Amino acid sequence: MYDPYVGKKERGSRAEAAPPAAGRSLHADESTLAAEWPWSKDAGGEDFGDHFETPKRAYRDIKPVLRKEAQRREIEESALRLYDPYFCRGAMVTHLNSLGFANVINAKRDFYADIAADRVPAH
Repeated sequence: MYDPYVGKKERGSRAEAAPPAAGRSLHADESTLAAEWPWSKDAGGEDFGDHFETPKRAYRDIKPVLRKEAQRREIEESALRLYDPYFCRGAMVTHLNSLGFANVINAKRDFYADIAADRVPAH
């Protein structure tokens, strides 16, 4: 698999983030946030309100816009590279894949550190 953050191929199949298990909430409150997210609010970073997934219906709403962008670039929808730097549980990858967009980049990384290190993937 091509790692967009380092620009080289890696062995193995395409990794996709899985949505949370059925019935499992992200966080009941901020007490579990810092343990899971090393760049949490306690470390001067994100905030509890940042940990909510965008529902699939929202991606369905923007599908016509993404389709038009693929047409404008004269590429297939599945080849349109989409990048969302804000990872929660990775459900957005699953949602966009199910809508025909296979080239989705969404990883549990510190986006602001990636910007500082000039490691934001091409999209």
